[in-house]
Amino acid sequence: MKVDNRFLTDNLKNDITKLGGYQIFGGVLGFVMMGWKTILPVDWADGIFLFGLTLALCFFSFSIYCGFLCIKLKGNFLRLSLVNQLLQIVSFSVIGLSYKFFCGVYFTVGLDLTRSFSINFGLGLSDLHIGLFMDQELAIVNFNLIAFAVVYWVDKLSQRVKTEKNFLLTSSIGA
Repeated sequence: MKVDNRFLTDNLKNDITKLGGYQIFGGVLGFVMMGWKTILPVDWADGIFLFGLTLALCFFSFSIYCGFLCIKLKGNFLRLSLVNQLLQIVSFSVIGLSYKFFCGVYFTVGLDLTRSFSINFGLGLSDLHIGLFMDQELAIVNFNLIAFAVVYWVDKLSQRVKTEKNFLLTSSIGA
């Protein structure tokens, strides 16, 4: 949904700017974390490493892009921000396939069914891991509670945008 800026109050614009700032922070932090990982000894000729690094750059760049759209109030900034957060809700490692993407702060609650049933918690900063054919015995799923909260926030912002737009449209009819 594209948003017409004329229908946004200063308070709503400020809240959307905060969302944008958080997404930019998470993306920049992701670049820093990936940079930190690449100063460790790595095989730069390894195609899989370069593919993973390119993927990380894309994911974290997307978060920064969403943040700038929010700050500039351009395009489908709320829809893209929602997609950005939905990509961060679930992480898993099952039968050799693993996926973890967190941009910004994360707090996870999950289940580890590898050898027994256990509940695990995680706290950290931006991270990305995608793996194929690794640790095939693992059976882990985690849910990022921070991403859930941000998805809820984006939904509330979307509702406020619609409400304010409807209010301003209906109030202008009688004027």
